[in-house]
Amino acid sequence: MRRRPHLYVGELPRPVATYLDVNPGLVYLGREEFHHIASKHTEVRQEEVQHLFLMIKHGFYFKDPNRRNCTTVFWTMPDTKKPFLVGLKAANSGEVWVQTMYRITVKKAERKMRPELSLSKDEHPLARGC
Repeated sequence: MRRRPHLYVGELPRPVATYLDVNPGLVYLGREEFHHIASKHTEVRQEEVQHLFLMIKHGFYFKDPNRRNCTTVFWTMPDTKKPFLVGLKAANSGEVWVQTMYRITVKKAERKMRPELSLSKDEHPLARGC
């Protein structure tokens, strides 16, 4: 049996897929990126990584002002209320890859979530200063 070097973690919301010019907007987590998250961001627990599909589905998306093919997703764990940042990058092949995932402080999240960069129709509670 052959092992896959990546894991499917979800599909982008349509407005985000359109912004990144990918269709259908399938998101993957590669083996190297998983190891990067596990080794560099040791505060992220394994069960939190398992929530990636929820972050992709229900997260709040923002444009990356420096990279046209990247977006940032903010999501707050429902049970712990800890905010997370997920970095996504669209490849030329039309696939989207998780580049990083880590916990972020509320203050840093508020600074990054500028309304003019929002790709989500709703506003994340932190963007309102809640």
